[in-house]
Amino acid sequence: MDYVKNTYHVFTRNRGQKARAPHPSSPALSECSDTPHSSADSVKPNAHDLPGVPRNAPYSQDLEATKRALEKKDRTLLRAQSKLQDLQSRYDEMELELQEASSKVAKLKARSRDAERERDRTLRAAKDNARHFERAQREMQNRTVQLESQYRDALARTGESERALAAQRDRTTAMEALLDTRTTELHAAQSFLDRADDVADSEVLRLITTLNARIYQTAASISDAYHARCGMEKDDTTDAYEEVLRSGMLSETVVEAMRVASHGGDSILLQTGVETILATAAHMLCSFWVEPGDSQQECIHEQVYRSMKAREPQPVAGRWRTLYRSHLRSFCKTEDEFCRWTRRWLADLIAPVLCVCGVPDTVDDLRRELRRAHAGGFDDIARNALEFRRVVGETVVSRDFSVITASIGEAFDDGRMEDEWPEPRQSQKRKVEIPTVLCTTALGLLREETGGGKSSGRVALLVRPKVVLSSLLTSL
Repeated sequence: MDYVKNTYHVFTRNRGQKARAPHPSSPALSECSDTPHSSADSVKPNAHDLPGVPRNAPYSQDLEATKRALEKKDRTLLRAQSKLQDLQSRYDEMELELQEASSKVAKLKARSRDAERERDRTLRAAKDNARHFERAQREMQNRTVQLESQYRDALARTGESERALAAQRDRTTAMEALLDTRTTELHAAQSFLDRADDVADSEVLRLITTLNARIYQTAASISDAYHARCGMEKDDTTDAYEEVLRSGMLSETVVEAMRVASHGGDSILLQTGVETILATAAHMLCSFWVEPGDSQQECIHEQVYRSMKAREPQPVAGRWRTLYRSHLRSFCKTEDEFCRWTRRWLADLIAPVLCVCGVPDTVDDLRRELRRAHAGGFDDIARNALEFRRVVGETVVSRDFSVITASIGEAFDDGRMEDEWPEPRQSQKRKVEIPTVLCTTALGLLREETGGGKSSGRVALLVRPKVVLSSLLTSL
């Protein structure tokens, strides 16, 4: 470094001037050459002092040698100058680097001072924050104590509220259960509320009129078909006679009259007997609950319904009847099965009557013939009876309709019955002697509205049943 500085000083002193030989003691010159030399303006050295020149050499040789030595020295000097310039460039660069390093050091020192000031501010702020934090922590602790106390109080109140809520929930659950029960009961009761029926009395009258017409037509058809054969067989009718009596549909008086009658003039007794059996059977078909002919079951159901009508309002009793019969229908025969059953049943009832009237065929043959020849009439009676039963039993609620017949042996009442074979000249006689009922040939219709409990009901006879009186046998 010292060498560079010395060289630099020498170079700067001689800048702008012709290059001079450095001082003999200069380290740079000593590095460049082993002997001192100067520039062209310096004193020429002695030729004999130059190396390689003999002292006794001629002057021209001495001059040439000196010239070569000088040229060599110049070249050496030029190399030294070049090196000096390179050193100067390096020095300048190092100066710049030193200045830059100094600038960076100054900046670093400034940043260090700024960092120290920032550190001091941060420390002061941290101390302030620490004091604030300690104060906030103390406040937080105090607040925590207050909150814990409030929380314990809130827990106690919450426990009481939960117990009260649980009790209220239990009461609400019980109330909801009660409400559901009452709602279900109300919905069930709504079906029993009084309402206007869709079926008018005229519709029911039409049904019973149609049924009576089918009974009359079927009886007339059977009577016409077998009248010509009646009275041909008077023997061996005992079994048929007893079978007719066991059926309970004809009185013994009527059966005996049919057995002993000649049947030659008209078929009034045969038609009356068949009409009575069809009307009685239709009465059973219109009124049964479970199964026609099951007297025990029918009696139980009828007693239950009568008891209900006596104690409950009409809407309740009527609605119970409609619901019960509607659901009961699923356990009964279908319409086709019921028609087949009715066909056999009516043929079984009428065949013995034909035998009693003297038709010369066996009961079994007559039954098969009746089922084959008069199945349409029997089916019409069955369907009309089922339709009547469905309408008045499963649809009508506000009132009760029932088909009625007159009891055998009952005194004739013109207000409640209609004579099937009236005779004008008998009216005066009836005022003195009241005839009795032999049989019923057409169904009557009764409408009843019960009040339930202590309320009195209303009964109206819409259609009088047609009956045959005992005076008919007298006239025959």
